[in-house]
Amino acid sequence: MYMHCISSPDQLTARAKQLVTSLREILADQLRHLPLSCSVGVAACPGDASCFEDLYQCCDLALYAAKAKGKNQYAMYDKRSMSRIFGMNSEKLVTANTRIESDETIDFETAAMIQQVSGVLYQAVDVAAAINTALEMIGRKYDVSRAYIFEESQDGFYCRNTFEWCREGVQAQKDSLQHVSYGHIGDYYENFDINGVFYCSDIASLPKAQYEVLANQNIKAILQCAISNNGLRVGFVGFDDCTGTRLWNQNHIRLLPSLQSCSPPLCLKCGPRNA
Repeated sequence: MYMHCISSPDQLTARAKQLVTSLREILADQLRHLPLSCSVGVAACPGDASCFEDLYQCCDLALYAAKAKGKNQYAMYDKRSMSRIFGMNSEKLVTANTRIESDETIDFETAAMIQQVSGVLYQAVDVAAAINTALEMIGRKYDVSRAYIFEESQDGFYCRNTFEWCREGVQAQKDSLQHVSYGHIGDYYENFDINGVFYCSDIASLPKAQYEVLANQNIKAILQCAISNNGLRVGFVGFDDCTGTRLWNQNHIRLLPSLQSCSPPLCLKCGPRNA
């Protein structure tokens, strides 16, 4: 929908709110058991974009930000907030193609998942329960065998599995992974790239000591992202696939680095880690 002669952002906001309300009330009596819902994304020209294609993409970003809030919501395009939500720098936001097939595109389902998980974590009263809920949401969404968090010991000599979600039929490993010594598996963090991501489609490619530890857990493929707090490594969050080798896609790879940005506040909220 294109509107012209809009004099202020407040007027745009009022129109968006009116549109959501009006569509929600359409056939309300006839559709009591199947109510209509509406999400609206709003962008302005020339403030947000100066051509139709860019303006359309700004509206698309705002629309998915609205959907991430829940039903019957609207969102105004804002470069800073969109960059935070969708995990891209502001220069790429407007120029990104919105088709999911490209590796350079924004996957809105992943963006919505990041937004939902962030909401669960930051609004939590019981942080441990919220982390478990977030891991289950992510694990089920991306059909992994396990989703988990490991935390470093204070001396950095070992790590321990502090949170774990397992799909039905997959054996839990948390209790047996409370003291994983780096002395037995070498410098594990050499597996992580410059962005803090460890991508492994087949654990058979790993050094023997690391392969044996993972194979004993029936892991076939693994994807992990390092967690940092004030520049210090404090652990990692990861996915396991126990069904076979797996080519992790861009959705998985984008999700974990985005989640690790939520982790330092969580570490602080959970209190000091045990050595």
